[in-house]
Amino acid sequence: LAAFCNHFEALYEAAASGDRTPFESWRGRLINLGREVTAHGPRENVEGIAVDVTDDGALITFDAGKNFTDHDQELTRAS
Repeated sequence: LAAFCNHFEALYEAAASGDRTPFESWRGRLINLGREVTAHGPRENVEGIAVDVTDDGALITFDAGKNFTDHDQELTRAS
């Protein structure tokens, strides 16, 4: 647990200082980018391609010629 906390602290400090390496590393591990997904939000469900994430972690999906970004969504991948 101590090793995890030390590693997390180093990542947190890097991110807090403006280093984008922790974000880009996390983004590179996202398995849904480029795939068809359904984003279940409190206001609506959006089906589309997961194309990116914002700096604060919100998923950006592309649906019918428009981008949709929502912070309050649950994601399922299309079968």
